[in-house]
Amino acid sequence: MGFQFTRTDNINELPEPIKAHIKTFITNRVAQFEILREAIEEEEFEDIRLFCHAQLGVAGSYNCFKLEEVTLYIQDFARQEVMGPIAEVAPILEDYLKGLKQGSY
Repeated sequence: MGFQFTRTDNINELPEPIKAHIKTFITNRVAQFEILREAIEEEEFEDIRLFCHAQLGVAGSYNCFKLEEVTLYIQDFARQEVMGPIAEVAPILEDYLKGLKQGSY
């Protein structure tokens, strides 16, 4: 596989007003992953691009730089309409999101 994380998250350094919303942020990212999963199954590149747009809109705000990195990777292949690398990286994203949900940040 061609993807490996090179960045690290910095959630613990968020200002308290933003940090107070991290659980909601993570819950929403996990829910959004289901949209990606369906889009991959249906080979809907536009839905994948919309998924990426939504993630990139918030990832940096919550210091989730790994989410930003993997989303940019997915976005690049969605723009090229190449499904293989997107499908291959989806389990990595899912594992990452599970770790976030469990507080592994």
